[in-house]
Amino acid sequence: MTTTATLILRSKTRIAHLLIVGLAWSWPTLNAQIPEALQSQIRQEMNKAAEGQPKPETRVDLEEDRSTQTVISRPPREVLRPEATSAYQEYVNREASRLGLSAKLRPFAASLVRNEEQSFSPASNYAVPDDYRLAPGDEILLRVWGTYETDRLLRVDRRGYIKPPVVPEIKVAGLRYGDLNPIIRKSFAKIYEGFDLSVTMGQLRGIRVYVTGFSSAPGAYTVSNLSTLVNVVLTSGGPSAAGSFRSVKLIRQGGVVSQFDLYDLLLRGDKSSDKMLLPEDIIHVEPKMNEAAIAGAVHRPGIYELKPGETLDSLLQMAGGLLPIADPRVLRRLSVSEREKGFKDVQASSPGLQVAPGDLYVALNRSTIQMPSQNKMMHVRIEGEVKNPGLPLLPPGTDLRQAIEQAGGLSVGAFIFGTVMTRPSVRREQELQLDKARREVRRAITLAATKPTGSLEETVAVERQLKVSQAILEESTQVSPSGRVVLGIQATDTFLPAFPLQDGDSIFIPDIPQIVGVFGSVVNPGVFEYRNAPTSKEVIDNAGGISYGADEKRTFVVSANGQTRATARDRGFWLVSSDHKPLPLLPGDTVYVPDDLEPKFNLVRELKDWTVILT
Repeated sequence: MTTTATLILRSKTRIAHLLIVGLAWSWPTLNAQIPEALQSQIRQEMNKAAEGQPKPETRVDLEEDRSTQTVISRPPREVLRPEATSAYQEYVNREASRLGLSAKLRPFAASLVRNEEQSFSPASNYAVPDDYRLAPGDEILLRVWGTYETDRLLRVDRRGYIKPPVVPEIKVAGLRYGDLNPIIRKSFAKIYEGFDLSVTMGQLRGIRVYVTGFSSAPGAYTVSNLSTLVNVVLTSGGPSAAGSFRSVKLIRQGGVVSQFDLYDLLLRGDKSSDKMLLPEDIIHVEPKMNEAAIAGAVHRPGIYELKPGETLDSLLQMAGGLLPIADPRVLRRLSVSEREKGFKDVQASSPGLQVAPGDLYVALNRSTIQMPSQNKMMHVRIEGEVKNPGLPLLPPGTDLRQAIEQAGGLSVGAFIFGTVMTRPSVRREQELQLDKARREVRRAITLAATKPTGSLEETVAVERQLKVSQAILEESTQVSPSGRVVLGIQATDTFLPAFPLQDGDSIFIPDIPQIVGVFGSVVNPGVFEYRNAPTSKEVIDNAGGISYGADEKRTFVVSANGQTRATARDRGFWLVSSDHKPLPLLPGDTVYVPDDLEPKFNLVRELKDWTVILT
């Protein structure tokens, strides 16, 4: 080759080299304007030009947050599955709605795991700890500057080695991340001086773990090896409707490493039981524990899981405590085991009060409690022979007939004549009257016992009367007034009266009874079959007749509608005539024959009659 040709060739080579190096320095600006195919070709030329040269390589800016991004896989699952509703959730919402509470109660923490971004990776700025152990599949970002410059993404191969540029391959599997920088620096220092370098983690390898038990999406998952128990539980959909938030176990090599209560995290910010995951770990979600619900004037109404021994104070704390508008003295409680008795008041501050499974508590709103009665909604219990029995919430001014219509109307077997309506205010009044009668009887007994007597026969008679009176008084202490309101329904009525209702009223519509009862001073008191429209005398005869010491002229009948009929003519409540006449009986009637007491014990006789009527 001639000298001229040689010079020309060398000039072209230098020009090409200068162009390539120039492109290398200006690459970050140009690469956004050059087509992808041309970019690839230029890269290849740049690598050839820089090969073996201690000159700056092409600088490719790598994303800073790549250090913790992890590609993961999961079993296929439905997207945004609707949250399941348990039977208990339906029950408490139904009962709460009857108290006028419109907000739907949900299991606490259920919304936390719904509609979440389904990523098992830690946050992108999560720092890799120094004690992290490298393994095949991890990526390392190496940056060197000074006398030698390079940016390289190195992957740990299956043998556990990485291959940096210009230095021999280095075994890193099993090394701590904190020890990686000095080891790589030592390798470069054998060739170069006057340089510096940084080492950060890129994409981390994945590990396989298993989610089992009562999980929304059980299965095997490949997750970041920086993931923890909480990461996987929450973003895998959390516990199912039957799963527990309060008992999640981390099982490793057949043993329980941690038992995590998610309430500790959600309510108290306590994450101390959370653990980093290792390959082949098992996350097992236990079945749901017992539940109780709290509604009304609390900060966080909802359904809460209960650990054994938890109290009302614990439930209130989980609900965030009472609102300022709440009544701080009492809560209303509906027990599943005593549901037929309705809501009962309990002290809001009851140390040690155990919460039973299924309890529903309602914190009362003082602004509602203080409203005038004519503006308050009413809760009326309707049971028996109606199509939709329950505890409906009724507007003020609703009457009995309208309430039955709200309950779907009467069933075919309804016995209108026997309708029983009770009212708390009437019960309280009956209790006052009964207490008053007891006091008067005690006073009469005391006076009779201290009054001097004449003959021996009179003394014996008085002692006998005192003994009977004392027995009746003791018997009356076992009486619990029913609070029944007598509606005046007639046997021929085909519909209920439009009787005004009050909050707390209870209505019971029985089916048609086929019995009559006879009690008091008869030989064989009891219940007998209703047949052929019997009279009071015929029923007494069926009971063996009156017994010794009976006051037959004072016999009376308590009808199924609550009214009392006397078998003799009277003036007012107490009889003055012995003109006894049998009374025709209706189904459900009860005949009562009182004891014969002396006139001076009229109060005792009155108490005896009160006792019978109230029961």
